[in-house]
Amino acid sequence: MGSAKAFIVGAPQEEILSAYRVSVDQLCQEYGFKSVDVISVKPDHPEKQAPWEKFLSEHTHSNFEACFFVAGKG
Repeated sequence: MGSAKAFIVGAPQEEILSAYRVSVDQLCQEYGFKSVDVISVKPDHPEKQAPWEKFLSEHTHSNFEACFFVAGKG
């Protein structure tokens, strides 16, 4: 699904989405996704727990959800 890109820390969401547009559009088309979120959390972020809980904690949805990691691990 595309090759790794280098970003400046804090790059705007649109820059990241633009760099991966082909892959993101492919996933949206294949699975019918209507929205896309970008989240960036470094290990030393003082409030890193809140985004982790919101986006990465185990939870359920009535619809399908996919996570596309640009860097790091999940």
